[in-house]
Amino acid sequence: MKLRLFLLSAAVFLYPLGATVCFADYQDLTEQVSTEASVWIGGYGVNSDATNTSSRAENDVLPEASGRAASPKAGEYYSPDSSPSGGFFFATTPLPNRYHFEFDYYNQDEWYGDFRYAFKDILQIRLLPRRFYHQLDNLTVFDFAPTSSSTAEVDNRNPGAEYGLQFDLDLLRMRLKTPNYPFHVYGEAELVKRTGTQQLRFLGGSGNFYGGTQGGRVRVTESRSIDQENKVFTIGTSTHIGLIEVDLSHKNRNFENSVADPTYAYQTDFIGGTTASVHNVIPNLKATTNTVKIHTAHSGKVFASATYSMIDKTNETSGAKAENTMGYGEVFWLPAPYLSFAVKYRHQENEASAPSTVSGYDQTGVLKDYAVNPGVISKTDKSSLHVRYSLIPKTNVSLNYFKEIKEVENLSAIIWSRPTKTNKDDYEISLTNWAIPRVRVTAKVRHTDVNQELVFAEAVNNLPDQTDEGRLDLTWLITPKITSFLSADVVRENTDNNLVSDGITEANQGKSLRQMYLASVSFMVNRKLSLTPTYTFLSYKQDRFMAWEDHGNTAVIDQGYKNEQTAHNFSINMLYAPVKRLDINTTFEYTVTDGTDEPSWFLTMTDGSTDGVNVNMTEVARFSEATTTEMVLRLDTALDLGRGWGLGLNLRYTDWSNDSYDNPSDGTFVGGLVKITKSFIHK
Repeated sequence: MKLRLFLLSAAVFLYPLGATVCFADYQDLTEQVSTEASVWIGGYGVNSDATNTSSRAENDVLPEASGRAASPKAGEYYSPDSSPSGGFFFATTPLPNRYHFEFDYYNQDEWYGDFRYAFKDILQIRLLPRRFYHQLDNLTVFDFAPTSSSTAEVDNRNPGAEYGLQFDLDLLRMRLKTPNYPFHVYGEAELVKRTGTQQLRFLGGSGNFYGGTQGGRVRVTESRSIDQENKVFTIGTSTHIGLIEVDLSHKNRNFENSVADPTYAYQTDFIGGTTASVHNVIPNLKATTNTVKIHTAHSGKVFASATYSMIDKTNETSGAKAENTMGYGEVFWLPAPYLSFAVKYRHQENEASAPSTVSGYDQTGVLKDYAVNPGVISKTDKSSLHVRYSLIPKTNVSLNYFKEIKEVENLSAIIWSRPTKTNKDDYEISLTNWAIPRVRVTAKVRHTDVNQELVFAEAVNNLPDQTDEGRLDLTWLITPKITSFLSADVVRENTDNNLVSDGITEANQGKSLRQMYLASVSFMVNRKLSLTPTYTFLSYKQDRFMAWEDHGNTAVIDQGYKNEQTAHNFSINMLYAPVKRLDINTTFEYTVTDGTDEPSWFLTMTDGSTDGVNVNMTEVARFSEATTTEMVLRLDTALDLGRGWGLGLNLRYTDWSNDSYDNPSDGTFVGGLVKITKSFIHK
């Protein structure tokens, strides 16, 4: 009986929304009530520190700016304030009712809840509230040439401000079912709220090149208040008609920004006249989706499904609109236990529109109407064929082919510099083999070809012509107490048709290499202790032609430009149970990341006023160099004190360092949660 109740509750609470769940008649279940409850109290404590470190820019022409804020990255996703904590858990099953109430309050910036109710299989309700906090950087901008006659200025308006956003995520689900018949009505509401402050960085000034206070180009940082809410409401119904299941749904999405857009006052003439204009606008958005889904029963050798959706989107701030229609179909055939086929097809049409004009202030402060380009009109067709074969002993083979065709209307392609047609072909083969005792191997090879019709001279293309990927995963049970896992994923991209700017055809070659390697070994030392060390390496390299463009629109091509980002991560996890009532879980992690930007030579450019200005791009590239290191130690313990009492301790320590060119800093974070728990069980 306990097993039946557990399976019944798990099926009801965890089954996907809108799906059909069938149950046995409740009359054969007794009125036995099972109740579990617990409460806990404790406290969350935190101590964090962030300091500025010496910038490499101090050795060049860039002085340190006073009041530069250090980065809070060490405690990025933790609350900066200590707080009392507590929570409770209560679950009972007085059939035909089932209740589950759970809530954990860690601090004012972090909590989690799970509230459920079900009546037989007729009604299900679930509420999931959650909150977390994200600390953000306050970066300082600098005058890179303070002794020059350049009119570019900097304006750090909130140099010592602390930024962060609080996220509230609330999810409500409900499903109704008619008794003894698979007809359902379901609904879902998701609310995501973001509040707090974050840094806004933008290029201010009049945009002209004459001097004066904020008369030319001004690089500005300032604080921006955030109060945004995203609401998604879904209502739908599903039922069975013989072997066919039909699902109809309507979804409504709204994004609302409750804070006025920022304004900036800039100079409009030589005698000090100014005007103010809004910038960095966050629009209010609305969207509706109507969907019908039809599929056959999942039993049998043949399965088919079809989906049709109509999506309407509106930008209420600008008046722009978009209409999207999408159709999707799938057929699955299982002629034999060792052989299966699947065919999928998707068609999507997009049509965007916008008001013909928009109002804005010109450089003299006069409000004028400006013409707006019409939106993009396009259609996309995607299809795929999948074959699985497993008659080879201890081997599964999968063959996959993907085809994508995207067409953009000629006028849209001209206005928005897009290819008129893009053809993409993907070929993939993968296999899983376990012929070698205690070894399981999974391998995948994928090749992608992209062909684009660049009819118009100014079309921009940044997609690679060819992409090749190889992946290998290996699991090896070396001994009953030692298990290893190895994984490698390598992706190469190559193109000779890369167009990075209007009409610049010389910078057309590029290649890149992405790599991921992981090695992990688990040691079961004894019944009380296990260790798992893991090493991960990530790398992304680019080697391409780069076009540098000066004030006179003259392009200089660097054929040896390179950049690379790498990351090394080492971790070791230990699970230890020295006595029966004590569990210890601890993890040590160390991560190093590097980023480089490597132009290949000195370039002679023009700044519009002086011909032949020598710009050392290899020196400028240092602005993009960065090295970060992070060390993390996590300790989680649980001690059973007996008679339903328990003691828990969760500790976190992070040491983070950023060695960037102009905003380096170090930081540490120490946080912990102590929990005293009392459990009650009634059966």
